[in-house]
Order: sequence, then C-alpha cells, then structure tokens
Amino acid sequence: MKKPLPIGVDNFEKIIKDGYCYIDKTMFIKELLDLKGEVNLFLRPRRFGKTLNLSMLRYFFEDTGVRERAFSIMVKSPSLRGRAFIVEVKVSDSVDDLEKDAEKALKQIYEKRYMEELRAEGYRKIDCYGVSFFRKDCEVRFGEVE
Repeated sequence: MKKPLPIGVDNFEKIIKDGYCYIDKTMFIKELLDLKGEVNLFLRPRRFGKTLNLSMLRYFFEDTGVRERAFSIMVKSPSLRGRAFIVEVKVSDSVDDLEKDAEKALKQIYEKRYMEELRAEGYRKIDCYGVSFFRKDCEVRFGEVE
C-alpha cells in the first residue's frame, strides 16, 4: 500500500496523522540545535519546505497535551535479505512511565499494522522495537513478526 504524497500540505501534524509519505528530516532539529544561533535564517527557494520544517520544529518542541509525542521508523533495504525493522519511539513524562510507554509503543506497531506494508513488499522477517525515553533513560521492548 503506497502512502499519498503530501502535495501542498505544510502541517507536520497533519502529515503524520493522515498517513502521508514523508521523508524524515528530524535530523534537521539536531543541526539547528548544534548551531546555537539566537536567530536562524532559512534561505530556500519557493516550495522548498520551509513552512513544513518550521511546523515539524513546532510539533517536536511544543507540548500542547493534545498530541502524543512519538515517532515511527521503518528500516528496509534489499541488502537486509528479506529482513526489516520497525521502531516506535515514545517520549515519556517521567522515569516511572518508561516501561509502560515502551509496551505501549510495541503494542501500537501491531495495532497500526505497520508490518503489512513490509509484507506486501516481500519482507519475511520483521523485528519490532517499542522504545521509550525520558532524558537519558531508555526502555526497549522487542517483538517479532514471522
């Protein structure tokens, strides 16, 4: 099942919630933080994703309590010989929530049926990881799909 392209969509939350195809640019956040500038100027041509990148930053940093702070990652490559990985990452509110949130992340992989797309592409062994973190603490849960 192919995901639709988000042509004209410049709202990161809408792209994630409506299941659009999205090229992950979250490493842009790290680059921006590493710059440590008081003011950052984004010079790009029209229709190059400036608004979408700013929307992603807002989604990442602003905790409105409305959305769930989570990201899903699928790793697939022909060189993996039919093997793929799905990682669901959640940000916990405290150390005490780590275990519960890691379990919730792993459960979400199965509920949202992320593996169906991978099976349709011919991947036979799919490893699933539910990950939660709070500051420097991390919890990981593992599951397999054969």
